[in-house]
Amino acid sequence: MRFRNVLTVMSTLFATTAAMLVLAPSASAASPSAACGSGYSRVGHYSVDPIYGSGAAGYLDIYYSSGTGKNCAVVYPTSENQGETTEMWVHISKANGTSADYDLGDYTYYAGPVYVSAPGDCIDAQGSLSFPGSATVPGVTFTRKLNNVHCG
Repeated sequence: MRFRNVLTVMSTLFATTAAMLVLAPSASAASPSAACGSGYSRVGHYSVDPIYGSGAAGYLDIYYSSGTGKNCAVVYPTSENQGETTEMWVHISKANGTSADYDLGDYTYYAGPVYVSAPGDCIDAQGSLSFPGSATVPGVTFTRKLNNVHCG
């Protein structure tokens, strides 16, 4: 009888753990707006547009924390392209080029967060999204570059 109770408890524990692993959202699926952490407010939302045509390929968001004096940047594709692995790059620095931080990689939801401490200074930021091509269609990269923004 005791052995049966132990097996019941163990199987219940295993099933609960397995369900939590399957149902838990991955860290990369988190919202870009939460990527910088608590205390950050969005101060800029910029579309990463194709050179030709209309519509955004993605967005470059800039956040600021008055508590830390830091700016944060995140780049992400539009909702219809999220969930697909895309090469993304995000960069932030003081406008004079110092104190730079960047993130480059193949991501599913967003690149970043990247941070720079720039109280009283302007910042530069850049975000890029590269979509792979195929045998008949070349790949394409979309970039948004901001210079001397969010001064203060």
